[in-house]
Amino acid sequence: HGTCETIKELAEDREDGDLSSGVYLAGGYPASDAGVGDLSGIGSMAYELWDKTSTTGCKCDPGFTGPDCSLKLCRYGVDPLYVPSNYLYAASGVDQIETNAPSFEKSFVEILADDESTMRGTFDLTLYDVYGEKFVLDGLSYAPYSSGEYTTCDEIMAYFPNEKLEDTIAGSYHHQMLHRGGLVSTAYVGGSTRPFCTVSAVNVSSDFVDYETETLSTVLDNNRTGIRYEFNYDRANPGYHKDVRINNLIPTIATINSTVYGYYGVLRQGEVAEYTDDTTNYDVTLPGYLYAAENGSTSITMSSDVHFYVESEDCAPDDCKEYKTQWVQIFGRNYRVNATGEEWLEVSDKSLSDAFIGDGAETYSINSKIYRPITNITLSEPLLFPVDSVDYMRISAGSPEKVTVAARLTQTYQYVSECSNRGSCDRETGLCQCFTGYSHDNCDTQTPVC
Repeated sequence: HGTCETIKELAEDREDGDLSSGVYLAGGYPASDAGVGDLSGIGSMAYELWDKTSTTGCKCDPGFTGPDCSLKLCRYGVDPLYVPSNYLYAASGVDQIETNAPSFEKSFVEILADDESTMRGTFDLTLYDVYGEKFVLDGLSYAPYSSGEYTTCDEIMAYFPNEKLEDTIAGSYHHQMLHRGGLVSTAYVGGSTRPFCTVSAVNVSSDFVDYETETLSTVLDNNRTGIRYEFNYDRANPGYHKDVRINNLIPTIATINSTVYGYYGVLRQGEVAEYTDDTTNYDVTLPGYLYAAENGSTSITMSSDVHFYVESEDCAPDDCKEYKTQWVQIFGRNYRVNATGEEWLEVSDKSLSDAFIGDGAETYSINSKIYRPITNITLSEPLLFPVDSVDYMRISAGSPEKVTVAARLTQTYQYVSECSNRGSCDRETGLCQCFTGYSHDNCDTQTPVC
């Protein structure tokens, strides 16, 4: 249930988003470190120390853990008694106020072309489950939404074995108790279905990326249209997931100087715990690493989209979020966030770049471009590189070193766990043994015993 690798292989054989060298768990934490807020997932790193080929370890397959990968993981779920700490209670019940917990992953893919006549081709889609298992869906079709000739959500869902990623069955409005926490379970039957996958038409005259109060600016003209897939992990697939991605975006219709654009990103970050900025501790390491930074500059760029965790110091009182921070820590030094912004980073795709199609003439060139969102942060004072411990004064494209950034946030409660905090995991079978009063395959359902 795994492979034996040298420490050099374990360090270098990792994708961006891998949060451990072994099993990727809900919340991104190895079983022994559940609750630790390292979300960096910095991927491969060079390892050239003396023991690079002499020290070995097991890299477990998804769903297995332990020093020899012999132990099975159980299903994850949301604690059925969890209620966000900042809910207000009143005589009429629960007065819902804005909160980010529980937070379930929601991601998107958009493919757009100059006009509908060029809006046909194929692409590869990569999705992950909460254990880090990778599903690569090759050769999916895209086309104008009105044509119906694109890969449907039913076809996408058919790729996943044993309900690895599934729709969410919601309880009735009464059972949801007018808020997002509390007695809501994936086990409800007869309730409404919130599908994992939805597809729709899109054009750039609409807000095709909704980032809370800000919308990313685009490089598109208003006449470009396309198709949009959304993947709502919701309560049936809780936890911190590796991000969706696309590649091999290949048009099949050639016209003069036409371009097809692919976009992917996360609309809402799935989480394993509730966080608060009411702390002096920097307990959460932000996703990704420093993509661009320079000694003495107040501007840094992260390799990932981190706007879910960071906000500017001048946010309006009604807009400031308790679950976001205005402070980050870099090279062990604390900095206040003066401003944040989002931009599109073009992702290199070796499969297609100004490929000649059609009759081979240069005028028949189709260019494929793929983008993902990243976050710019302006610090309130210049960034200082520690000259006593690093021999570089500039970082570009994450080189020469992937430097992580910590946020002044601390965990208040881990609401996603194996067996939903309401049972124990049988490591031999991978099945939850629920405590009295709880049921379902992940123990996320409260069962009356009176």
